[in-house]
Amino acid sequence: MSGCDWRRIPRKIEGLHTAAEGASTRDRSDHALPTFGGRQIASIRTSEVQAWVSGLELAPSTVTVVYGKVAAIFRAAVEDRVIAHSPCTRRIRLPRAEGAEVVPMAAKQVRAMAETVNERYRALVVLLAGSGLRPGEALGLTVDRVDFLRRTIRVDRQLVTVAGEPPRLATTKTAASVRTIPVPSVVLDVIAAHLERFGTDELGLIFTDSKRDPIRRSALVTCGVGLRRAPACRASRRTRCATTPHRCSSTRAPL
Repeated sequence: MSGCDWRRIPRKIEGLHTAAEGASTRDRSDHALPTFGGRQIASIRTSEVQAWVSGLELAPSTVTVVYGKVAAIFRAAVEDRVIAHSPCTRRIRLPRAEGAEVVPMAAKQVRAMAETVNERYRALVVLLAGSGLRPGEALGLTVDRVDFLRRTIRVDRQLVTVAGEPPRLATTKTAASVRTIPVPSVVLDVIAAHLERFGTDELGLIFTDSKRDPIRRSALVTCGVGLRRAPACRASRRTRCATTPHRCSSTRAPL
């Protein structure tokens, strides 16, 4: 079994596409196959894994995700007794993300951004900024999770999009992420107007694309959510402007 081709191992692993991992197997393959593809899995050493990690020209957070998937493959190989030990040990040093300060968006910046994007996605911008939902949670929000009377949103699911697979609803990133949050009336008013104009899909998803299909997170760039700075948003070199979906959701701006 120790002579097993590294590329065959991922097919034996279940759960690589779970919501908790947040990235697709394609992300792992694109970056790992050029180095380890065709290698006998037992021949791969810790020093080689470290050299591969150090050579990845990716953001530190992306390196962590990609490495985590490769490490999962080796763990599964150990559990299946394909190899005795994993080369992905505690000795592997991952790059650290620079601690750039995130500058929350002011209300006028949120409004400027909402006016910049396609009108179909304006309510999404307002929701992200006004509720603090993660992008996947917002994209997976269905109308039955919104209580307009009590002005709350129940967060217990997220939309998971994996390359080559249809989008699906799954549990939140962690069990602790399940929550009911208060939402400002202005946000609910924008959502109500959005629903009146665009409706929902068959699953009740509030946010869909022009074909009424679920919105993939990668498509947020093409639809203009978080792609560019809003006109009113400026930041210094030592700060980052909160206009990406993640930074927008960290704003919780007083709209």
